[in-house]
Amino acid sequence: MKKFFKFFAAAAIVATAAGCAPETPQEGPQGNDPKEDVLSAPELTATASEGSIAFTWTSGTIEGSKLNVNYTLYVGKAGSDLFEDGVTFEENSLSYTINGEEYIALLNDMGCQSGGTVDMIAVVAATSGKDTKTSAQAAFTAGLPDAEVVLPDALNMKGGACPGGWDTATVLAKTAEGIYEATEVTLLFGKPEDGKGFKFFVSEEAYPFYGQDTAEGATFGDIKIFASENDGDSQFYPLQNGYVSGIYTINVNLNTLKLTLTKTADVFEPSKPFYVYGEGLDRNWEMVDELKLSEIEKNIFEGHNIHIYKNSSFKFDNEDWTEYQRDASAGEYWTVKAKVEGEDIRFIPSEADPNFANGKYTVRLDLNTMKVTLTLTEADPVIESNYPTTLFASGGFNGWSMMELTRIADGKFQAENVQMNLDNGADDPKGHGIKFFESSDWSGEWGPAGDFESENYRGWELKRYGSNAPQFYPQWMGLTSAVYTILVDFTTNTLTLTPAGGSSTPEPEPEVTYVYLYGAAFADYTDWADWIPVPSVAENVYEATINLNVGDASYARGFKIYKGIEDWGSEHCMYSDSTKDNIKIGLKDATGDNQVTPFNLGYTESGNYVVRIDFNTMIVTLTKAN
Repeated sequence: MKKFFKFFAAAAIVATAAGCAPETPQEGPQGNDPKEDVLSAPELTATASEGSIAFTWTSGTIEGSKLNVNYTLYVGKAGSDLFEDGVTFEENSLSYTINGEEYIALLNDMGCQSGGTVDMIAVVAATSGKDTKTSAQAAFTAGLPDAEVVLPDALNMKGGACPGGWDTATVLAKTAEGIYEATEVTLLFGKPEDGKGFKFFVSEEAYPFYGQDTAEGATFGDIKIFASENDGDSQFYPLQNGYVSGIYTINVNLNTLKLTLTKTADVFEPSKPFYVYGEGLDRNWEMVDELKLSEIEKNIFEGHNIHIYKNSSFKFDNEDWTEYQRDASAGEYWTVKAKVEGEDIRFIPSEADPNFANGKYTVRLDLNTMKVTLTLTEADPVIESNYPTTLFASGGFNGWSMMELTRIADGKFQAENVQMNLDNGADDPKGHGIKFFESSDWSGEWGPAGDFESENYRGWELKRYGSNAPQFYPQWMGLTSAVYTILVDFTTNTLTLTPAGGSSTPEPEPEVTYVYLYGAAFADYTDWADWIPVPSVAENVYEATINLNVGDASYARGFKIYKGIEDWGSEHCMYSDSTKDNIKIGLKDATGDNQVTPFNLGYTESGNYVVRIDFNTMIVTLTKAN
């Protein structure tokens, strides 16, 4: 049995009454110890009226009895076991009245909501010594009124989506009778499974509060007052109804019982930290701690001692694959935007500043201003060409031990008399491999520029990977285990292996790649119909002799440059400040839609020109052919 001693703040109440329903006395605690004065079962009457229940019962003794009798009233929901689940009241008189806060609490305990009724039962037990006699059940019906709308001086908004969570209320000021509003409120809803919502409290106390009306036919923003615990606990869940995290104006109208949310600005709500992410970094495309940006203020992320190289290309990602990349349409280079499907526009420091220094930086990603800031904290040692200052070799050829090469000139490293074990003894034509590291801590990796296992393999050409670089496999290139001189030349980006007393590393034919010109400036082709191929002559450098029709003042003919036929995302155009001796190109988003127009640059004579496109410098050169 449980004793009832809960008390709740309550609104006005009503109840419906039912008469007594005498029955055979309910089984309960009974005594068998006979007394000189006989104890009898009392007769119970229960009368429910507006906001109260009055219980009266007859005495359990005959007139003149000298027994000392105590009475216990058991009250519960119809159909329940009063002696297990009922609420008990102990009384020495022959009556008990439940009203006020006690009434509200009792009906809530019975499962009654505001505006509802509940069927109840009661018995009274008379006890003297070890002897107990119990009355028959009395049945009755009691109820609670509809909750009354309360109009406070302000509303207190709390919930997981609110700035103060459940601890600190966001106050909605009263703007008119029954109308409350707050502006510039940041609401963060998270993911659906997070269940972040809110509700409005009349005071800092739990009840009454205003929440989402969940009745059939109700829509989001329909308000219901929850006056007591058993009325439910429904929050407003905007995310489940098409709203996204943002800055909102919140309006509550208790005259119409309607909530209105108006988003005034966006906010970014990552669930995980950001990382600098891209090619040419020490850990390349890995999301690791040394490339991590943590949130230091709302929507502002910062990382320290991040090694950035002038020719690296990077963007920002988190583990939820929320990606931010360079906004090429912005006037300021270090402007960021959310990823656009089909675009991959990265930050390349050397594009923004040719004098950018390799080194460790504090990297800040500010999603309030949509700006990226790099602050140099430790510059790398300055050498004329920014080549590595140290170099190490490792791989299967030496059991993955770390071997340092000697710097013999700026950008050139050598190791002599190196025993290279190239045959791994397995049925594998590749054999053992080799790659290079800028540091003995395995960072700053160099490997083959092409995929060694594909037909596009470009031989002994070097490329910086940052991490996870592939290996060179000399056995696959026709070499055998022997003593070699290893020469790494960063001025040509090549690896040379020379056997002791033998010939140099075989040089494969370099792969020829192409870019394409498209436009009206070609005498031998149809305007804006034919794609003019230009073959590679060096890494990222393309050159061909082309018959140009430069046009005249009335129609200056031009062209654009593409890295593939109809590869519109690779469209390169001319910067507007280009001159005859300095024709600068870049992606269309950065340059606008400007063609390379030789006539406007000072080339007034049509004919054969050597057209050279250098993607290392992003410069086009036109030289009149003899």
